[in-house]
Amino acid sequence: EEVVLDRTGWTATVSSQEGANTAAMVLDGYTNTYWNSAAGQAFPHSLTIDMKGQTVVTKIGLTTKQADPKGFTKFRLEGSNDGTNFTSFGEFTLNPATYTEQSFTLSPARNVRFIKLVALEKAATQTGTITFLAEFSATGLQERKPLTDVALNKTGWTATASSEVNFPGDETNLAAHVVDVISAKSPTAPTV
Repeated sequence: EEVVLDRTGWTATVSSQEGANTAAMVLDGYTNTYWNSAAGQAFPHSLTIDMKGQTVVTKIGLTTKQADPKGFTKFRLEGSNDGTNFTSFGEFTLNPATYTEQSFTLSPARNVRFIKLVALEKAATQTGTITFLAEFSATGLQERKPLTDVALNKTGWTATASSEVNFPGDETNLAAHVVDVISAKSPTAPTV
């Protein structure tokens, strides 16, 4: 099942950052905070996300700094399982003037631990060399945790058996009684 992946425990590292606008801001859940690359650092800028375990990723979601269309446009996504050797997933284009989350599909889906975003080009309105990003999310196939200790409603259930032994006056051996929790003759009914 494809879901927005839980970012709990994820960490982010960047090629540079400035002041309080650190890499961690892209994972804090707030669009009014953001990572900002350091002044004077030229493109390209990079942001690497460590998901702390291999995960099948199908999409990346990016939210740019609010009300500031001077971020990056063209970028490359890369993936790795060791954090050292990265493989390119392709180049994409972000609209720096769209302030809601923008989604980028990975085709095919990738099973990776690390995702690196490399900002390649600045927006036409950017006069300097800095860039920024407010939020990073990923969609993929997250392992589902099995439910335990859940009593299921047996209404409408039926049961059959390859054979049944019925003694006159004692029908407790019928297969149907396995799912009939109401019957006093059910082997699963509480004793009174």
